[in-house]
Amino acid sequence: MRTVIIEAPGKIKTMRNALSGWRILATKGRIYDLPLKDIGVYKTKDGFKGRMLPLKPFILDMIKKNANRSAFVATDPDREGEAAAKDVYDLLSIPYNRRQRIRFNSLDIYTLTHAIRHPGRLDVNIATAQYLKRLLDRLIGWKLSKKIFNDIKLKTGTGRVQAVVLSWLATLPEKRWKVFIPLTIGMSGSRGIALIVNHPPTSTAKVLSVSSKRQYLAPPKPHITASMIMKSPFSPSKTMSIAQSLYEKAYITYIRTKNADISPYGECVYHRMLGHPALTLDPYVNEDLAHECIRPAQPFDMSMLEATRDEKRLYSEIARRFVASMSNDALVDTLYVELDIGQKHKIEIDKVLQPGWMSSYGPSERLVMPSLPALSQGNRLRVFYEPQPRITEREIVNWMAENNVGYPSNWHITINNLKRKKLLRQIDYEGIELSPEAEQLIEWIEKNASWLNLDYTHKIENVLEAVERGEAQPDDFWKIAFDPAIKKEIAPDELMPDVELMVQQ
Repeated sequence: MRTVIIEAPGKIKTMRNALSGWRILATKGRIYDLPLKDIGVYKTKDGFKGRMLPLKPFILDMIKKNANRSAFVATDPDREGEAAAKDVYDLLSIPYNRRQRIRFNSLDIYTLTHAIRHPGRLDVNIATAQYLKRLLDRLIGWKLSKKIFNDIKLKTGTGRVQAVVLSWLATLPEKRWKVFIPLTIGMSGSRGIALIVNHPPTSTAKVLSVSSKRQYLAPPKPHITASMIMKSPFSPSKTMSIAQSLYEKAYITYIRTKNADISPYGECVYHRMLGHPALTLDPYVNEDLAHECIRPAQPFDMSMLEATRDEKRLYSEIARRFVASMSNDALVDTLYVELDIGQKHKIEIDKVLQPGWMSSYGPSERLVMPSLPALSQGNRLRVFYEPQPRITEREIVNWMAENNVGYPSNWHITINNLKRKKLLRQIDYEGIELSPEAEQLIEWIEKNASWLNLDYTHKIENVLEAVERGEAQPDDFWKIAFDPAIKKEIAPDELMPDVELMVQQ
């Protein structure tokens, strides 16, 4: 019997529809990792090496019992998935050059059949990048947490990415306000300008300048992980949970991606969604379908979905955004208004002439009105405002995505870990704030680990991406991870006394 090994057991039921007669095994994530009770990393002449231990011995036994060197490996198509695939290759002694690595971004029968017919090789470079990242994060997190406890008696500790997020949050203004400036009042309510400001607003807004322009607006790109979270009506954690369920039911494509590209097969799905039966669904093209945007996996109608209410809401957002991204530009008349509400703000107001993509998705973040308001320089407008939380979880995810901090699969997990450690506190449905412990921790980082900043994070991410492409080696990574500026504060010899003793024993 042919065997395929995946990560999440939730996929098995859906995959059986396409792989009838196959044995499908699930690793339930990584099967090896660093030990929980000690640092698990020791020094070598080329850098550091991790002591990887079995996480789930019963999973290893199950795989070895039911699979052999001929098994296909279909873990997720990202960095962590490639590392999980390497674990399986090593466990079953599969040569790395064997074409037994299956990558797909959807569980629909078309994409799965294509992936099975076109297996690839394990990408050792990507797996190595994940391994190096894991070692560095353990080194920094373990040693910093010990130092933090010794110095300020905080048991929470911090990690490489968490420290950068906390430091950024500390730079935000203490207060901000939600402002609404009504422009029209009708039976259906007020329509006007809504924005978030970081300064106390005035009770009236003064119009400083007004100009207009007719223009075409390009459609928004299809969703990636960050934009899906920003537009979702749910929290980041709930959004990712719902999206994972939709993915496992073969309703949408893979949900952890920074890539907004649309494959030729995705274009076929788009045309079929619009009812163009002349176009055939043909995924059997010579390409890698594993990396693209988040989109409907098949041309579903909402009535076809066997999904919960929340799943349908998120699916609708993904589907409408996908259709809009492939639609025509919208023609609008835009009014550019500069207002003074304590500080200057530039506002754009649109009147739609030809809706184009807006007919399927709406104006997105733009303010659209049936007719442009008659505003002129010197006009004064009433301002309504209310206090707003310092930051929301969605905005943290958006900042991490824009600044290349962390990885799509871990953005919401980073926030959850900070909340679990009580470094972030929930103050309403969306708003969060720094706890006193977080303020204390940030002050310690600024004094004792100032190198742990956004610039350092970018250097690490850049060299990891170079390792993925085969353009850098592990020793290049370690030279950047512990460059001379960092050695002055935490030198490798000082960082690892526990490990040196362990190795000697």
